[in-house]
Amino acid sequence: MAAIVADQRGVSRSVTSSNALLTVLVPPVIITQPQSIAVAAGSNATFTVIATGTVPLEYQWRFNGTNLAAATDSAYTCWNVQAENAGSYSVVVSNLAGTVASSEAELTLIPSAPLQIDWIRLTPGGQIQLQVSGGPGDYTLKVTTNLVNWEALTNLTTAGPSFQFLDAETNLSQRYYRVQRLP
Repeated sequence: MAAIVADQRGVSRSVTSSNALLTVLVPPVIITQPQSIAVAAGSNATFTVIATGTVPLEYQWRFNGTNLAAATDSAYTCWNVQAENAGSYSVVVSNLAGTVASSEAELTLIPSAPLQIDWIRLTPGGQIQLQVSGGPGDYTLKVTTNLVNWEALTNLTTAGPSFQFLDAETNLSQRYYRVQRLP
């Protein structure tokens, strides 16, 4: 860089300094805000944010205004969503030049379908077949002959709205069934 300076006698002279590096720090800007999500209980929900600015960018996800431990990436996943996970999620993005907070995204639970045995039928081979509806999830199928002493017949997981079960026992004189969601 050259500059013109005057010496003590008023004579102008040109002086050249060494090169200087100018670093411009750009504060973070959120390009894509986290979006609200509605999921069934037991599902996973992932929130994402896209931000620009001088790197490195640092992220801190928040739930209902409180920092989430170890939630410091550009995406946050809430695993096995339950009622207590429903609420507002946001992220604070920061770097050396500043900080910006995202808008809030809501995590809501989709109400579970009522659990019910849709039908029971006797197969030609003498087995009992059931169809159960209630949505995706983990279930236990219980059985009894006296309506008092219930025993777990099987546990199963389904991703669909309904499932069918075929009891391995044949030619039963009396048997009652019930299905329950597992926590």
